[in-house]
Amino acid sequence: MDIHHLRHLIAVAEHQSFRKAADALCITQPALSRSLQALEQELGVRLIDRQGRRNAPTAAMKELTRSVELLKRADLGSIAVGFGPTPAAILMQPFLARMTCDHPRLQVRIARGAVDLLVQALRNEAIDIAIVDQRALTPADDLTIEPAGRLRGGFLCRADHPLTRSPLLTLDALREFPVASTPLSDELARLLVDQLGPDADPTTGLPVRHRFSSEGEAVGRGLVAYKHAFNDSVAFVDTLLVEAGSDNTFVQNDAGLQVDMSKKLALKVGYQVRHNTDVAPGIKKTDQLMTTNLVYNFAQ
Repeated sequence: MDIHHLRHLIAVAEHQSFRKAADALCITQPALSRSLQALEQELGVRLIDRQGRRNAPTAAMKELTRSVELLKRADLGSIAVGFGPTPAAILMQPFLARMTCDHPRLQVRIARGAVDLLVQALRNEAIDIAIVDQRALTPADDLTIEPAGRLRGGFLCRADHPLTRSPLLTLDALREFPVASTPLSDELARLLVDQLGPDADPTTGLPVRHRFSSEGEAVGRGLVAYKHAFNDSVAFVDTLLVEAGSDNTFVQNDAGLQVDMSKKLALKVGYQVRHNTDVAPGIKKTDQLMTTNLVYNFAQ
């Protein structure tokens, strides 16, 4: 599907006039008409009822326009986000909470890993965006890099800890106690060594005995798909996804009724349930979502 066709479709819907839409797009009316006819032919449905000089949008056009607008507002569709080790430990939970509140209909998929692996995933289009330590990135023509802000870090301890009675905190004093740390990127580890000396190396100098999560943790993943066709154009579909790790089990079930409008276009009404066994305080373990989607079949 050509993105220009969708832009032309939205312009006609917004301006309710071929002439005004063509002027706004800086193209001729015949070119705009050919673009919409090509989109109609590709989808196999009529988008415009042409009655003399009057052009009225059909129900299919109204639904397609609505779906495109929902995509523009991030209220429909899906996005895959990659997190480097440090951003994952600090930003992933508030990011997911914010997305759940602001864009509950958007499906979010998370990938965690080393910076070089996430960059390769970007190039392979396995993820849409990556949040990583910029210092670990090598600029390239095929990457758009924008600073998202600074993350501050430090050493924390309880108010009555013996370290609070020391007038000056040194690495020698810190090594007397076990240290718990979020996963640290290689770049951040090098930065600690550069600024504080080799004794600050988290892999050898400091007694980091506990880490809250491991990037190499094995995660079991299972997917079961079921489909029952009532006739040539109506079908019930159900997909069950289970991802199990040592600290959490994620279950997602998508059930829906799909009605084919043409060979390439279908309307799907779905019911989704997501469940996590381990969540932060104040966050529900189970989310439920009703959706109405316009499905485009690229295979046919």
